[in-house]
Amino acid sequence: MGLAKKLRDVVAANFIEIARVETPPVKQAEPMPTPETTSAALGTYAEAELDTFLKDIGAPATPETPEAFTEPDTPAPVLASLADAVSDDGDVDFVRIFQQYELPTTPFSAEQAMNMLQSLPRDLALRTKRVTVNTTLSAIGKAVGATPQDIVTDAARKKETLERYVESLGHEVDETSASMNAEIERLQAAITQHKDTLRSLTRKRSAASEVCRSRVDLFDQVIHFFDYDENVLNAPEATPEEEASVPTDEMPAFMREDAVRRMLGINEDFTNENGEFDAVKFAQMYGEDAAEPDRTTQDNSDDARRPRVKK
Repeated sequence: MGLAKKLRDVVAANFIEIARVETPPVKQAEPMPTPETTSAALGTYAEAELDTFLKDIGAPATPETPEAFTEPDTPAPVLASLADAVSDDGDVDFVRIFQQYELPTTPFSAEQAMNMLQSLPRDLALRTKRVTVNTTLSAIGKAVGATPQDIVTDAARKKETLERYVESLGHEVDETSASMNAEIERLQAAITQHKDTLRSLTRKRSAASEVCRSRVDLFDQVIHFFDYDENVLNAPEATPEEEASVPTDEMPAFMREDAVRRMLGINEDFTNENGEFDAVKFAQMYGEDAAEPDRTTQDNSDDARRPRVKK
């Protein structure tokens, strides 16, 4: 029994050890990269480098848009006046100008190339600058779709557009100036006419006021002459004391000196500075005829003084 048990133990031990033996895994060879995966990896790297470069030169990064999606064409804003593209401070909105003339957009514009040139050192030789820019464009040209010829075409197109804009703006300003100057002349003529009308109205008002006051005085005289009160006429005469108490400073209109002169047809003033009658003025106006009574009176006075001769 003991021998059989030992045999079973030996078989069991050998079986377990054989069962636990694991064959080492076979290492499979890694697949070789295909051209598609290589170009995809390089494309991702190139796009990252391109975004960094565009950020350095101040250009906007390339947006990631799905291939099936196409951006709709937005209508270009039309300027009501070409001068609207220039602010009051003198800043020019080139984007609105190019949109006004409907210039096509480019993947890499002339402005971006200009920023790239300005980012280069100033003391760098021109040939070195050209080599540097051409090398950069060759590196990013396939990803961005920019070539030196496209940049030159865009720059020439925008140059011609700006020249057309300046010329058209000059014509527009000339036409507007001529129209406004004509309007200014018309308004100045209207202002002159209005001033003449105001002066004429002022003269008419003065003349009407003077003539109407004279006619009012005449009507006042007629009213005082015909419009009387019988009771007043038949009233007892006032005593001297009552007459003295009545103020006599204010005279009726028909008894005023100017009214009397107008009634008599006398337009001249024969009073002196004290308001008294001036015989000299009267004599100068009516000549020798007015002075004859004085001479007659003087002659009579002389005859009166001369002694009479007895007969």
